Amino acid sequence: MVSIGDLVFIAVKPMLKLILSAGFGFVMARKDLLSVGTSRGISQIIMNITLPCLLFASMVPSFTPDNVASIGTLLFVACFYQAMGIVWAIIARTLFYVPTRFRHGILVAGGWGNVGDLPNAIIMAITAGAPFKEDGSDATLSVAYVGIFILVFFVTLFPLGGNHLLERDYRDYEPDAAADEAPIAPKWQRRLQVRVTTLRNRRRSAAAVDADRPMPEELELAPLPPPSAPSPPPLAHVHKVDFAPDLEADQSPSPRRPGLSRATSMHDSTVAQQSDWAGPTSTLYDGDEATRTPKEDKPSPPILLGDKGTSKQPKTIKEKALRTLISFLRSLMTPATISLACSLIVALVQPLKALFVEVEGTNIPMAPDGNPPLSFIFDTAKFVSGASVPLGLIVLGASLGRLHIPRPISKLPLGSILSLAVLKVCVGPIIGVAFVQALTYHTTLIDPENKPLRFVCMFMSALPTATTQIVLTSIVAPDGNTDTISAFLVPQYILMLFSMTVLSAYALSLL
Repeated sequence: MVSIGDLVFIAVKPMLKLILSAGFGFVMARKDLLSVGTSRGISQIIMNITLPCLLFASMVPSFTPDNVASIGTLLFVACFYQAMGIVWAIIARTLFYVPTRFRHGILVAGGWGNVGDLPNAIIMAITAGAPFKEDGSDATLSVAYVGIFILVFFVTLFPLGGNHLLERDYRDYEPDAAADEAPIAPKWQRRLQVRVTTLRNRRRSAAAVDADRPMPEELELAPLPPPSAPSPPPLAHVHKVDFAPDLEADQSPSPRRPGLSRATSMHDSTVAQQSDWAGPTSTLYDGDEATRTPKEDKPSPPILLGDKGTSKQPKTIKEKALRTLISFLRSLMTPATISLACSLIVALVQPLKALFVEVEGTNIPMAPDGNPPLSFIFDTAKFVSGASVPLGLIVLGASLGRLHIPRPISKLPLGSILSLAVLKVCVGPIIGVAFVQALTYHTTLIDPENKPLRFVCMFMSALPTATTQIVLTSIVAPDGNTDTISAFLVPQYILMLFSMTVLSAYALSLL
């Protein structure tokens, strides 16, 4: 039985390695030695070269037909954690003020955590020693498990459209609008204010009506006014505004109340498909007030006759479906997802796997050096993969070093920032540990003897928001402003240092 002091040391040691590695990037970014362009170039190297090699080098020797069932468990746990993070974001958005340009961005911040180099760095260090196998096989298997979380991250963020949530915050963007300068009350508080204001207005209206209502005696004595027919305004003061001038020949006048007129038109199906239905032809009067057409006088959209539109509709639906499918498949064609798919195929097909690594029970002839024929490909992937985690931590530190926190801090949405940080990084691990323990001892999804799987599933519940959102926000924002997401990231990564240490120590004690 490992003592508590040993567990704390095992948990703290990877965190110190993480802090030092990210600190290099932080200092270089502060000293302007690591520019934004350089960081993007390193990120491209990680995403297109080192990360695919890391996934291939870890998944090929780790996955076998015996443990392939754990992939389904990992997919289920990853989706559960994403849903839990989105729920945390909805709670924070409901209870506290969130800037208008971050109403959907907070959902991305809650649902998509940093599943890349951050967990790999810590998990690889912890699973390399006791209580795991000291030959390093558990560490390699743990990285393969993390690869499934990376798969869910990429598929849900890009092919399934999670990144489009960020675009919704910048629809109808007005750079000079001051919508974000004055805090907006949470939804429940706004609804309460609307209801209170409505009740007050009703009471005031009822009191005013009662005050102006004549007494019965006044009604009996009041003389009736002589009947008079309403006269239309002079024609000199009438201006006709026609919103469909091209269809004026098809319009026929119709009698209207004084001050109101409307013209209707007939459209064929071709014209209706190219433009919207013609709006009403209003009559406006000179003066301070303009008479509007009541709601009931507005013409209804014309009914399209014929089957021209219906015959083209299925074709349009097919084209849209085909275009959506092609876009989905293209977004799946990334080096990381391709590497994941190829790695799983190679790992599960034993004769194919024997070409890269040694597999018992196969009769694949060896190369002259005594290794499998394609072992040089596996060795190259393993060699290149060693740069993935250090480079990722340096880029992470540089991203944190370039974060710009708006001043003064009192103008920040501190309620939503702190609530999301606490829920995601502190409360999330508590639920994650309970969830994994329930899957372990009350279902057959997780084998109690599979320590790497249990530890990875517990650890992935404490991940902060991915720094990828900073890049995506800078792309979709017309002004490139990322101050809001930066303010949300800082407290999460500070709390992460303590929550991950406690989580790692406690998770090790449960294994």
